[in-house]
Amino acid sequence: MHQYMRERFPAFPAEKIPSRWTFADVWKEWFGPGGARPRYGRTARAAAEAGVSGRMVVHRPGQVLVLDSTPMPVKLRETVFGDAVTATLTLALDLYTHGLPAFRLTLQSDTSVDIAMLLRDVMLPLPMREGWGEDMEWPYAGVPADVIAEFTGHRVAALPFFAPETVTTDHGGPYKNHDLVEAEREIGCRILPARVLRQTDKFGVERQFLTIQTMLFEHLLGFTGGDVADRGADPERDASLTLAQAEHAIATWIVQIWQNRKLGEYAPSWAPGEDHSPNTLFAAAMEQGGFDLDFPEPGFYYKVLRKHHVKIHPRRGVKILGLWYHHPVLDEPRFGQPSARGGRHAGQWVVRSDRRDRRQVFFQDPDDHETWHVLRWRGLPPEGEIPAFSDKTADALLGHVKANNIKIHSEDELLEHLLGILGAVTPVDQWPSQAEKKAGKKRRVAQAREIARAQTAAADRPAEPAPAAEPSAARMPAAWAEHARMINRAVDTDRRRRREEALAGTGGSTDAARGPEPAAHVPAAAARRRRRRDDCPGGRRVTRAPAHADQLEGLPSRSKIAEMILGGRPPRDTYVGWQSYRSRRGLLLPAPAITLQQWRTIPESRRADYDLFRHLTNANLPLQDTPMHDTVGRLIRRRLRGNTMKQDDPTRAGVMVSGWGNYGKTASVCSTAAVFEDHWLQMHSYLKPGTLPGTRDIHAPVVYVSTPVTATPKSLCVSILGFFRAEMRKSATLPELVRDGGRGKVQVCGQLSPG
Repeated sequence: MHQYMRERFPAFPAEKIPSRWTFADVWKEWFGPGGARPRYGRTARAAAEAGVSGRMVVHRPGQVLVLDSTPMPVKLRETVFGDAVTATLTLALDLYTHGLPAFRLTLQSDTSVDIAMLLRDVMLPLPMREGWGEDMEWPYAGVPADVIAEFTGHRVAALPFFAPETVTTDHGGPYKNHDLVEAEREIGCRILPARVLRQTDKFGVERQFLTIQTMLFEHLLGFTGGDVADRGADPERDASLTLAQAEHAIATWIVQIWQNRKLGEYAPSWAPGEDHSPNTLFAAAMEQGGFDLDFPEPGFYYKVLRKHHVKIHPRRGVKILGLWYHHPVLDEPRFGQPSARGGRHAGQWVVRSDRRDRRQVFFQDPDDHETWHVLRWRGLPPEGEIPAFSDKTADALLGHVKANNIKIHSEDELLEHLLGILGAVTPVDQWPSQAEKKAGKKRRVAQAREIARAQTAAADRPAEPAPAAEPSAARMPAAWAEHARMINRAVDTDRRRRREEALAGTGGSTDAARGPEPAAHVPAAAARRRRRRDDCPGGRRVTRAPAHADQLEGLPSRSKIAEMILGGRPPRDTYVGWQSYRSRRGLLLPAPAITLQQWRTIPESRRADYDLFRHLTNANLPLQDTPMHDTVGRLIRRRLRGNTMKQDDPTRAGVMVSGWGNYGKTASVCSTAAVFEDHWLQMHSYLKPGTLPGTRDIHAPVVYVSTPVTATPKSLCVSILGFFRAEMRKSATLPELVRDGGRGKVQVCGQLSPG
């Protein structure tokens, strides 16, 4: 500063130049924030320049609706695993009457679709519930209760409903989501976000959270409070209410207590000395301005869902976020041409989806706007049902396929991977121990949230009945048991369908392909081996199909042959690849052997198919039943059976099969291990039916890994963890890998080393 003054103003006396600290104070006074936070000061100046000052005054119900969310200060019990979880409470507050026309309770955090359904609930009358008396029924507020009941088809509770004009929210992620903004435009309300750092813009709903806490939540078991001084010794253990029970308690408190509670400082300006409650204020406003009895139509549910602009592909359907959906109506000629829509999405059709349930999407008929077609995911089985899955699970499914470089030729192949993800969490009572209960709670809560969101989505859909009441805390394992049974049924149906399709392409069932047994004399040793093979499921292999009168019988179609050659198989040293090998082994039967004269009688269009299929089966010869194969298989089965029955002895004996290359060592070991897994799964289902999958992640009795000759214990652990695609650090030591394997419940019952 002294140098600047000397060079710019030489005549200015140097002794009058201020010090550094004086200059800093003056600079802060002239150009500083003035004691306020920068963003707060900018918004205040912007409001002053726009002429906005004072507080907004509302004159009628629905003029301003304030929305906000907060974690519920009461621990709840989710009905899948019985864990204590935290829910999010979302309130809609009418700023004129200070009534609560709607609320939502969601596990963990809420999403934009939950907020959109909350706005829809504001416009719908609340039905009377079981246990509510006549004092909680709709009073005369401009419209008799009988008239509203005639319109809705049910008795209506004493809770106002209306179409909001203006919606005020904060700047949270779900409220700024473009899907919610589109839903608010569909409703026809204006969006007025609260100003940054201005809590007074939605002070009413902020104070309402504290009111509910002091009047209701403090009296419930599992209350956590604002700090440790307000809660009990163990709120998670005290938690006893389920999500449905807590929702019913809040609804009862709102209808019976809050809507009839006398308001103090919130009295209307036209009657400051009178006593009013939210219900009486609503009734007085209806007497002054009238009541618009306008209910949203049932199809309004679809209009607030997420919108997608897509093209319709012939015979395939529409692709929504990586999944294909179809309905027979899309095959009609009117959908073979682009849509008449113009502008940014010219020629595209509008399809809506509920992110809570990705099993179907919804398409509005362009000729009849009252009709909505439900497009099912093409991966769903034609019969039976699978559990609902959300956007998060769908993203995990597509990410799993991409990360493992799995080639998917149809949506049916995705179903197997989806069922593996849905059944990846096991209930607590089926764990070998509960030492890592905290480590798996996050995954269990995520699974419970998935199921709760699916139940909420089913309840919001207009054409489906409301879901059954959730079980109490004492019956929580039954909910997971039903969920697990549904997954098991879906897995069995999918495997049966794929096996029947594979057998259909080979000319019928496996028993029919074997043909009649010859009546020739059979030695005693061979007869014993045959009996052992017959008693062993999957242990018998067909080396040759019998000749038929029709030389083309049993020959797959050209598309099936192309799928067999080009389809590919996942690597066997992964869980998916091993299960694919176990379920498909023995299904590829050779084509019937014919003479040259018979081959010449085949049409030329099918000769190439026959030759190509013969090359395919010759390159994949079935396993031969030799005495050495029987001996090795008997030894391995005996060793595996003994190892699995050990309880006190931690050591496990292994088997090393040696021999030259291409002698069938790997084929014999894998075949025997697959037979053992079939037996083990059957025994598991007999002893403890309905408990699959049996570990925390997946039920894998057999693990197949490929290691070099110089393998070490550390590399073996890495290979086993890689079979399950488990996460591990590259710098992990052997004890850490063993500990990770134990944490994942990977137990080695024996080692089979071909080579």
